[in-house]
Amino acid sequence: MQLRIKNILFILFILSSTLGFSQFDSTYIHTNHESFSIYPIFEFYKTKYNLRLDAEDENGDPLYEDVEKSFHTKNSFHLGFGVSFKRFGFAFTFLLPYSNIPELKASKVFAFSGGYSYRKFYGEAKLKHYKGLQEENITYHGDSLDINTSIRENVTTKQISLMLYYMTSNKFNFDANYKNYNVQKKSAISFVFSGGVNYYSIDGELDFIEQKNRNLANIKKTVDVYSIKTMPGVTGVLVFRNFYFTSFFLLGPAYNYNLLDKSEVRHNIFPSIEFRSALGYNSGNYFFSFTFNYDNDLIFLRENELGINNYMFNLKLGIKLNSKYLGKMGRYL
Repeated sequence: MQLRIKNILFILFILSSTLGFSQFDSTYIHTNHESFSIYPIFEFYKTKYNLRLDAEDENGDPLYEDVEKSFHTKNSFHLGFGVSFKRFGFAFTFLLPYSNIPELKASKVFAFSGGYSYRKFYGEAKLKHYKGLQEENITYHGDSLDINTSIRENVTTKQISLMLYYMTSNKFNFDANYKNYNVQKKSAISFVFSGGVNYYSIDGELDFIEQKNRNLANIKKTVDVYSIKTMPGVTGVLVFRNFYFTSFFLLGPAYNYNLLDKSEVRHNIFPSIEFRSALGYNSGNYFFSFTFNYDNDLIFLRENELGINNYMFNLKLGIKLNSKYLGKMGRYL
């Protein structure tokens, strides 16, 4: 019992020490404690699945040499507005009635991304849900190629992601560079440590390869993937008269538990990448920013591999107002 109490006290000491050293350097970071932001926002989401065909015949020769296969969600564009105050923020966006794939114009799309930051920590949650994919097959014939496309209207995909990030330097602030709440006054660089979990679900009649080879890679109904990631990396920002450019690069191992058709289990470890970058202007009164995010996952489908690539960008233009304009509610923000 005494040993358990000592362990708990030791953990609390480590946590309190970490938070104590998490105060930002005021010569690099200006923190806005008395203001809130309001802004219109434009967002774009897309997911692409690349299938690597590694199946071999009875002689050990590749069955699908010079063939590329991929599946695309439609490009989804969202328009809305957001509000940020203290370390909280939320946005409402609405899907625009446009589709780069006419056959998927009526398909369903839901995308959510939200985060919470505390000093040098940042946590983020994502949820994406698509119904309908476009399949693309490219066959190379020497100097020429054939491209064939088809629509998979009944295929649905879902992604749930929870990630936690820790920036080691007190001269770099995630809020200032990606949420535009605080202000980054000087250029800075920091190491980043991150970890989290992802869940993917692909549901539908997924004939990944030709009918004659169904026994090799066809997934009849569903693919469920549970992924654990640990990714160290580096981030930095260049600042010039409130204009800034920042990037965030992470690379590390990910472990996937793949469940095919609710019964067949596959395990794999692969290098996972996350990249985000932002360009904009951020002052004590106004801001605008253009942000791009990319991350990946990899699934083993028996002899073949399915790479998942997620793309997102948003555009924001905002103003910062004194929280006194919120009246009595501002005292509690």
